[in-house]
Parts: sequence; C-alpha cells; structure tokens
Amino acid sequence: MKTNYPVKTRSDAFTLIELLVVIAIISILAAMLFPVFAQARENARRTACLSNLKQIGLAYCQYTQDYDEMTPTVDKTPIVCAGNSICVDQTSTSTYLNVYGVMYPYLKSWQIWDCPDRTDAWTTPATYSTDGTSKTGNDPYDCDDNLNPTNVCTGYGYDDGIVTDHGYALVQGQQNDPAGKVLREGVNISSISSEANMVAFGESQTKKDSSCAFDAATQYALPGNKTTVWSTAKLRHRGMLNYCFVDGHAHFIQMAEYTWTPSGGGFTCPQTILMPVNSNNAYDWCRDYNTNQYTPSAAVNATDGTSYPMDSGTETCGQLVTELYAQTTVAP
Repeated sequence: MKTNYPVKTRSDAFTLIELLVVIAIISILAAMLFPVFAQARENARRTACLSNLKQIGLAYCQYTQDYDEMTPTVDKTPIVCAGNSICVDQTSTSTYLNVYGVMYPYLKSWQIWDCPDRTDAWTTPATYSTDGTSKTGNDPYDCDDNLNPTNVCTGYGYDDGIVTDHGYALVQGQQNDPAGKVLREGVNISSISSEANMVAFGESQTKKDSSCAFDAATQYALPGNKTTVWSTAKLRHRGMLNYCFVDGHAHFIQMAEYTWTPSGGGFTCPQTILMPVNSNNAYDWCRDYNTNQYTPSAAVNATDGTSYPMDSGTETCGQLVTELYAQTTVAP
C-alpha cells in the first residue's frame, strides 16, 4: 500500500530578515560609493579647469611672441564698451581692453575663463554702499566689467603681483598716464628670473579687477557683502588651485586662506589673503623670484599708497613673503 507524504512547497518571497539584510548592504555600499563618485566628479572639474589654464598659458606665449616678448599693458580705469568688443576709457578717447579682452583674439572664447567650480553670476551692474553691501543692481560678486558677455564671473585672474598694483609680477607698478588712465604697463620677458616659475594666470575669486594676486581673493564670501572674507574650506577643488605659467605649462598649487592679524601692515581689522601652503611657492608670483632685485618705486607708492598687506611699500619679494607668512595664520 502506497503512503502519500505531504509535499513541501518552496516560497519564492524574501523573508523580512532577508530584506532588511539586503537593504543594510545596499546602504553600506551607497555610503562607501557616493563620496567616491563625488570625488570623481570634482576631479573631473579640476581637470577641465586645468585644461582651460593650459590653453590660456599657450595663448599667452603666443601674445608675448607677437609683441616682442612684452607682457600686456592693462588698464584699471572704468570703461564703457560697445558691443562687447571695443571699450573706450571714460577719461579719454583712447581705446583700451582689460587683460581678458587683450587675450580674446588668441582664445576666441569667453567660456574658457569659466572655472567649472565657479558659477557666480550677475544680471545687472551693482553699486555698493559705504558699509560694503550691495545697494542697487544684481551683481553680488562685483564681476561686471562691461566686457564679459557671459554674465558669469571669471574663474581666473592675471598675475599683477604678489600683491596688486605694486609691480612685482607681469605688469609694472600702477601709474596714471597724462590722460588720467590708471595703467599698469607690461614688462619684458627678459626681466623674469624664471619663466617656468612665474605664474601668468590662475584660479581666483577675482572680481572685475581680473587679478590672481594674494589680496585679490578675499571678499564677497557672502553674496552682496564686500566685507565678508573667505576661509580655506570655501576654496575650490579642496584648495588645489590651478595656475598656468609664463612658459605655457600649467599645474595645481595647494593654497589656503590666511588671516592677516590686526597689527600687520597698519591694517586695523582682520582680513584674509590667499597664499600657497608651501611658502617657497609664493615666489612664483614675483618676476625676480627670490633674488631681491625689485622694490616698488616711490612713484608707485605715491599712486597706490602703502597699505594692507604691506608694511612699508618698499619690500623686496623675499622680504614680503617672509612678512606675509610671519604675520598671518591659516583660516580653516
């Protein structure tokens, strides 16, 4: 006689415990992978930024070759532009371009000045009140130069000195010409101690003044507020900022924001300046490197004054680097 045994059927459904285990594993993997993906995207943006600066550096080499090895003369006087091409100085009928306009024929693009990690923009020019806050218009980072047609703040500035206007780098000290234009004349490449160690352009939180000097990336940490200053944590690319050099090559330099103490340079309140973490890299912003061959002239100091972040206005590059690092602390 055949005995019938009950047949066990297998359920295809997951048990609650199995589902919880799977969810936990997925959560752990996501927690591990998402930061990796974010870092990969950031590395891609930094690489694209470096590519931009490499092209700018090569274009700069072409410019200096075309102009008998002279670097561009730049004009800081407010300008009025027609059709985003020809800009007429407000104090005379002479035509002048800022450094972005000077380089345009060699680059044929405004977008190349855009760092992928800087998306600050404006719609209308702004004016600022005496306390440094925006009063009219919509230009929260003071980027509108009447020339850039993209309405996006440029991501790169020109090396006009370890500090602006005093003639340490690729332009001479700030001077007024007879027509009243505030000019910084170019220099001959032969006066540069080492083209491979001379920054030409670099990442900066620059405003319309188109500078990558140490004291040019200090303000507008908060939109529309000129008095707010930056910290190292806010820097693009985790502080690994890209620069191109006079010989055309480009690479990153680890940078940090430093707080300038109230006693330094006769300045009465804390400020920040952007400097390399390795002080030896700071000489890359001086055309005489660390040979102490250049000091600002009395005429330069009469025009621009001796102010933050300088003590006397007569420092050599080596003296100024020593002074800057001695009187600052890292702003994390």
